[in-house]
Amino acid sequence: MGDAIKGETTRTMAACYSQAPVVKNNLINFMEGKECNGIYNGYTHMPLYMSHSHATNFEHLYDYEPAGNNHWVPGYGLFGKQYFNYQMKANLGLNTAYSSFKKDHGPPYKHFSQSFDPLENNEYLQAKGVDVEALRHAHSKVQAA
Repeated sequence: MGDAIKGETTRTMAACYSQAPVVKNNLINFMEGKECNGIYNGYTHMPLYMSHSHATNFEHLYDYEPAGNNHWVPGYGLFGKQYFNYQMKANLGLNTAYSSFKKDHGPPYKHFSQSFDPLENNEYLQAKGVDVEALRHAHSKVQAA
């Protein structure tokens, strides 16, 4: 599907991979008349290739807030070279998993569907101070009344 949102985050394959379970969850819930409770926190990851055999990475959430493993490896020397080799193998494996016709839930949740907390219990929304009622679909509000 590609990037399914318009937000303050970079457009990378990792963002697409992170958005896919959210879109799947919300689409299934919407078709079943349930609340769309899947929330995407803006996570994206991008390998930065520093040379033909060295790499580092860039990871962030919405508003380019650094994620836990942002630039965890230097882009030069032995560790940069090892990360480059790891990244090449990881990319091959991930792309093979996405393009295979095996029946599973797709990366990164191959063996199970990602689950989401109800909107009022979502820690990410609480931390950002988002009004949960503003997120509810109009049809859900009518049914609750």
